[in-house]
Amino acid sequence: MVTVVMTTRNGGHTLPIVLDAFTRLESPVGGYRLVVVDSGSSDGSEVIVRAFADRLPITLLSGQRPGKAAAVNRGIAAADGDLVAFIDDDAVPSPDWLRALRSAANRYPDYALFGGAVAPNWPVAPRLRILDHIPLSVTYGITPPALTEGPVSPTLVRGANMAIRRQALERFGRFQAQDGDAEDNDIGWETDFLLQASAAGERSWFVSGAEVHHLIWPHELAASWIFRRARRFGRAVCRREMAAGYPRELPLFCGVPVWLARRFVKEFGRLLSAMLKRREAQTLEARWEVNFLSGYFAEAVRSRRPGK
Repeated sequence: MVTVVMTTRNGGHTLPIVLDAFTRLESPVGGYRLVVVDSGSSDGSEVIVRAFADRLPITLLSGQRPGKAAAVNRGIAAADGDLVAFIDDDAVPSPDWLRALRSAANRYPDYALFGGAVAPNWPVAPRLRILDHIPLSVTYGITPPALTEGPVSPTLVRGANMAIRRQALERFGRFQAQDGDAEDNDIGWETDFLLQASAAGERSWFVSGAEVHHLIWPHELAASWIFRRARRFGRAVCRREMAAGYPRELPLFCGVPVWLARRFVKEFGRLLSAMLKRREAQTLEARWEVNFLSGYFAEAVRSRRPGK
C-alpha cells in the first residue's frame, strides 16, 4: 500500500485537472490511498475534492495548523502502508507515476528517499525571454532535464514529487516549519527533513520514469511574481542557514555575512549597469539575484530584532 499525501489551500483552479489525472493513474502493486489535507481554503476546494470521492480512494482532512509542513504532517499521520508519496495540488501526475515510485522502492531496498521528475506545464505559452535568464529549478520547482535514473543528492528531490519510506518518516520525525509566514514556508518545506535524513545515512534515488507536470499559470510568469518568489527564497535560505548557526560563525554586517553584503553591492551595481545599457538578459539575471539577496538581508535583520 502506498499513501499519497496532497495538501491544498485555495487550489480550486488546479485541483480539477490534477484529480482528473488521478482517475487515469495506474494503481501500483498493493494499491494506494490519496489523502488530501485542506488548509483553510475559501474557494470551494473541499467541494471539488469531495466530487471525486466516487472515482478515487480519497480521504479528505482539514489542516489543524497553518502552513505547508503542518498540513503534510497531518496527512502523514493518516497514512497507511510502508511508502508515503507526496505531490502538490498543481502537479499533474503521469499515468505510471505511482507505479514507477513503488517499483523503485521495491528494487532498491537500501534507499529510503525517492524523487521523480518535475517538468513544466504551460497552460499559456510563456515569454521565453525571461525564462532563459532565471533559475527555473528554484522559481518553479523544476528538476534539471539532464537528471537520469540513479543515486542523487537530496537537494534534487522535490516535495512536489517524492516518496519516503514509512520507517524513515518515523525515525526522523515530521517536517518542521520555519519561522515566517505561511507563504514563505511553502518554499523548501521538505529540505530540512531530507538533509537530516541524508546526514544520518539515508540515501536518495532519482526515478526518471516517475514524472509530474507542474501547472504554471500566466500570473506566475509575470516579473512581479518571479521576483517576489526570489525574495521569498532568500528569506527561506536565510532562516535555514541561521537555524544551522552558519551566518553567526562569520564576520557580519547588519546581520549577514560580509561576503554576502559584498555580493549584494556587486549584483546591485550589475543591475544598474545593465539597466542603463538596456541589456534585457543581464537585467533579468541581476534582478533575480538582487531580489534573492534582499530577501536574505531582510530575514537576517528581522531575526536580530529584540525578542526574535
